Amino acid sequence: MAGALDGLFVRQNFKDTAYWSAVVNTDAGGRAQVQVTLPDNLTTWKLDARAITLDTKVGQASSEIVSTKPLLVRSVTPRFFVVGDSATLGAVVNNNTDSDIQAEVALDAKGVTLANPAPQQVTVKARGTARVDWDITVDDAASAELTFSVKGGGLEDSSKPGLATAPNQGIPILRYASPETVATAGDLSDAGQKLEIIALPERLDTGQGQLDIQVDPSLASVIKTGERALEEYAYESAETTASRLLVNVAMPEATSKDLATRAIQNLLGSQHSDGGWGWWVTDNTNNAITAYVLLALARAQTAGYSVDVNALTRAREYLISQLVPVDQQPSQANLQALMLFALTEAGVDDSGRLGALYENKDTLNYASKALLAVSLDRVNKGDERVKGLLSDLMSGAVAGPAGMMWQEKEYDYMTFGSNTRSTAIALYALARLDPNSALASNVVRWLMVAREGDTWETNQEIAWAVLGLSAWQTAVGEKNPDYTWRVTLNNESVINGQASQDKQTESSKLTVEVAKLLKNQANQLMFERGAGNGRMYYTARLKVYLPADQVQALNRGIVIARKYELADCKPEPGQPCEAITSAPVGQNVRVRLTIVAPNDLYFVRVTDPLPGGAEVVDTSLKTSQQIGTQTSVQQIGSDTGWGWWWFSHTELRDDHAALFASNLPAGTYEYTYVIRTSIAGSFKVMPASVEESYFPETFGRSDGAQFTITK
Repeated sequence: MAGALDGLFVRQNFKDTAYWSAVVNTDAGGRAQVQVTLPDNLTTWKLDARAITLDTKVGQASSEIVSTKPLLVRSVTPRFFVVGDSATLGAVVNNNTDSDIQAEVALDAKGVTLANPAPQQVTVKARGTARVDWDITVDDAASAELTFSVKGGGLEDSSKPGLATAPNQGIPILRYASPETVATAGDLSDAGQKLEIIALPERLDTGQGQLDIQVDPSLASVIKTGERALEEYAYESAETTASRLLVNVAMPEATSKDLATRAIQNLLGSQHSDGGWGWWVTDNTNNAITAYVLLALARAQTAGYSVDVNALTRAREYLISQLVPVDQQPSQANLQALMLFALTEAGVDDSGRLGALYENKDTLNYASKALLAVSLDRVNKGDERVKGLLSDLMSGAVAGPAGMMWQEKEYDYMTFGSNTRSTAIALYALARLDPNSALASNVVRWLMVAREGDTWETNQEIAWAVLGLSAWQTAVGEKNPDYTWRVTLNNESVINGQASQDKQTESSKLTVEVAKLLKNQANQLMFERGAGNGRMYYTARLKVYLPADQVQALNRGIVIARKYELADCKPEPGQPCEAITSAPVGQNVRVRLTIVAPNDLYFVRVTDPLPGGAEVVDTSLKTSQQIGTQTSVQQIGSDTGWGWWWFSHTELRDDHAALFASNLPAGTYEYTYVIRTSIAGSFKVMPASVEESYFPETFGRSDGAQFTITK
């Protein structure tokens, strides 16, 4: 990059790979040319080309290109912030000329408050570097937009942080959301109004919180929101991928074929040698996961996608081999219902086992009865036994102010059971078998209210809710929306719109800061719609935010505690390492997570947020693949922890570490890893948390913390 371009733009397009192509055709002389626009990284780029001829002669060549400027600035920032953090941000200036430069270095910042915003003067020696710092505090904002710039000697450069991941190359700002969130939801099928009253608790700190309002002009936008939530889910387990695929192929008009194709490839690539799947590829094969994946792949094949026939055959054969005579164990019967449903959808007609399961239908939960009804109808259209199962569903429905739902007597951990999932599956069955049921519209209403924010709580609930709502929408032929709508807050119009066919998948959202709400009197939130076709759905959710370091530990069936200690400390029996709350820049710190499971747990996820100024450096996190390779005896309180081999999958992210166990027997576990301090400041650390992924009401969290990194 030559000096003629200096200062004409802010460098913010940072990439690890400048260009990649699998195939470049040459001319008859074996020559080819490609044109590459380099990203804004100032670095050395390595070009690597590999060639093959039709008669399998091969060759390889490489070259290097240096992208630089005579005067440049590099930012020194964390990967993320938490509201209330204080930190020291840096800028390193490189002078690549042969003369000293008197430079002016500035920081333009949004989302943080600078202690001294004035530009700084610095002398940068020829072929040398110089650093300047700014002390900042982090505001309550979505992200921090930081632009570093330098001028001097007739040269200049401007850059945003290279590792930023928020929009506009910003650094994400996280907040701790209290689970004491309150919400309401409803719908308007005719012209009219509905009033919701919002009263703020007296204890609420009005500076930390928000009211989220969402209007969905039709079920199509609700369904689309669920699809988007699955696409954005952070962890790529087999169940997550199968959920995405099921939703994608259920609504072909609203999805990208590339997403479905990629999901199919991922699932086929993670299939075990026995034909099944585990929660993660490193897990043992799980019958419920296998049935769910087979269901997704079979639906994809029916929708016209290319699915490897051998993979489907192996999956069917595996599940068939796992079918056993039904006994009076509800969990075993429910698992059989899921497996037979998947096999039926995959083209296996096992009327005998379906009949045997029907004879034991009293042992099934509501979700399994619904799946069995659909299976029987698919194998034998008009089967009289379907009426009996639907009758059982009707008699088990529970009416409430939010609509109709099904409440299971107990959760079935082996098949991801929850009341929301069961209600969604029941709606799916009604839409397939009895779309004119008087219950269905009230079940739809309950599912709308059951959303956490703008979608449901777990992948299973999202997937089945989307399948159920989509099937019901198709069955009843919901008319294209055509009406006007408006939302007012304390008699002031805050959001409005026109529902129409071309906008039926678009949700409208508004966030109102708690500080702008009335504190000592009721806030009136009015939803209005005009005449016309369609149904308007709405939700309003009041979220309360607490400073991370003030959050206290909570036990809802699982206990988790977190401790920081110096990594070079060697604990001895009865002599644990001392807990620390601060460390200098460049120090290795051991993080010790202690988890107490009073009962056996299933599909467990542990999430441990990091201090903003630290990064994980020990990538050898203990997994089940290392069983038998340890030369020392692990014990609770040791530097390696205890029981880590139950966690079969780990992931390191910019702001947290995550670990997963498909099954965690009752007991006490310790898990350790190492972080390295890199940015000076005082950082608020959100609590570590542990939960059963498909039963999030069973969870625990540690205390929040504040960790100081000194210069």
